[in-house]
Amino acid sequence: MVGLARYSTIEPVRLFVDSFIANRRSAELYLLVERSRIAVWRPLESSSVHLVPIRRLWPLETETRMQYRFRRLLDIVRLLDLVPPLDRLLLATGRRPLAPLFEQPHVARLWYELRLVRRELANAPWIFLTDVRDVVFQGAFESAFDEAVAQAPLHVYEEPIGLGHDDDLAGLPQVAVLDPSFAASGPVLCVGTVLGRPRALAVFLERMLRALTVRPGRYPRTLDQGALNLLYYAGGLADLQPVAEAPGSGGVLTAGFVTDASVDADGIHWGGSFPAVVHQYDRLSGAREAYEARFSRRK
Repeated sequence: MVGLARYSTIEPVRLFVDSFIANRRSAELYLLVERSRIAVWRPLESSSVHLVPIRRLWPLETETRMQYRFRRLLDIVRLLDLVPPLDRLLLATGRRPLAPLFEQPHVARLWYELRLVRRELANAPWIFLTDVRDVVFQGAFESAFDEAVAQAPLHVYEEPIGLGHDDDLAGLPQVAVLDPSFAASGPVLCVGTVLGRPRALAVFLERMLRALTVRPGRYPRTLDQGALNLLYYAGGLADLQPVAEAPGSGGVLTAGFVTDASVDADGIHWGGSFPAVVHQYDRLSGAREAYEARFSRRK
């Protein structure tokens, strides 16, 4: 289990970790944490929860007026035109590309996930790449993931809306940045959760990074979801035999646009099932309170 924890406090991630510990059998959790803030995250560390120090992720993201002006200057003098060819060279030599650093931090996380998969997790039975702020483990996720990877080496998860839907902000609009000629259709694939065997995930992450070797924009974007949808629908992952799991299957429910789910003391039920993992649970009324009561160490 690998996730990026880039917050200034542990509170956005505490429920994620508590629910993981409550439902784990033998799985281990690796949190990518900025080296400068690692002391903040020490209270969550345990024999099954590991902190992986990484560099600061967003030195060029336009979070402040000064950063915006710097990005604008780079754009005006056309220095950003040099990034795509340089990134292709960096990736060919196994080094960290620059373009993701110009986007949102969760785009830059792909490089650190790839490095971790290659160096430390190559022998794992499966790896689950996941968001941490809005994901909860409400059931026996390991058995669900064991069953899934026994069927196919790579699993991505659909949202219950299609590419180009009015609520699709990070799918088709971001694909268009990467490939203006893209014309496929289908359910939006959410990049917040991806399951696979280590070898398949390493190839997946390498191709995601190659897809992101584009000229950085003046403003940060969410190009990682665009890259996932582009690769899947254009056949760029076909040799990995990817399975696009419908909402609620493959162990995960991406709940952001689910309208008929029910919430009780155990968690979220949907379509007659009780998914082991729920992503975007914070968009459903009462879910956080139910999970806090069930899992929080502070109860």
